[in-house]
Amino acid sequence: MTDYIFATLLFLHILAVVGWMGAALLFSSVLGPSIKSMTPSGRADFLTKTISRYTNYIFATSIGAVVFGLALYAYAFRESLIPIGNAATLIQAGAGLGLVALILSLAVVMPSARNLVRMLKETQTSTPPPGSQEASIVSAIQRVRMGTGIVAGLLFIVLILMVFGANFFV
Repeated sequence: MTDYIFATLLFLHILAVVGWMGAALLFSSVLGPSIKSMTPSGRADFLTKTISRYTNYIFATSIGAVVFGLALYAYAFRESLIPIGNAATLIQAGAGLGLVALILSLAVVMPSARNLVRMLKETQTSTPPPGSQEASIVSAIQRVRMGTGIVAGLLFIVLILMVFGANFFV
């Protein structure tokens, strides 16, 4: 018999994780390298229009992944569906790495992205940015790109651990 509550929580958890991982991969592999080749004014225009939406999306999907994951775990615990042995170890390791990815997203990626937007808005309202400010902007872009790359890598490892854990459990 199908457990619809479990299936719904699992679906929402996976959907949030896929969204989070996709956003991290998008910035680290497509947007970040493309931004380097843009002119400073084009880069400023593009990033000021997109980075706030991007950070909101990262926030929503990362928090959603954790909330639905915890709800899924609590429901599985209540219904005595908690795996044991190797499956439990793999799932707990995945959950731990997922929390590391969340902390990295909230402590490095999002503040760097917000700082980047602030610097870009300052350059749009003033004269052309001095070299040191341009260097700060490039550095912030690199921090966001590096942070999202690490988060994507961690989430890929989490995915592998969770899939193996679920296969041991079945």
